Amino acid sequence: MHTPHFLLLWKAKDVGVTRVGFTASKKVGNAVARNFIKRRLREFYRQNKSLFILADFNIVAKKGADLLDFHQISTELAAAFGRLRKKHGH
Repeated sequence: MHTPHFLLLWKAKDVGVTRVGFTASKKVGNAVARNFIKRRLREFYRQNKSLFILADFNIVAKKGADLLDFHQISTELAAAFGRLRKKHGH
């Protein structure tokens, strides 16, 4: 699933735990920018675990994601995960 600044990849599963990975390539920026966005994504996951269905996720940051503040990241990803939950009936 694509959003303006992120790509959400997932593989649903029936048992186990939800696992989440974060990816930021050099297209996003230098090491400081990439680590910055990954820290923000980890914090989004920590605050919004209830949005995640039972699956393995990878959240990939696109170019420009490092320019977003935490509120913009949260709004964009919460909407995407809302669509995902609605689509998969969870």
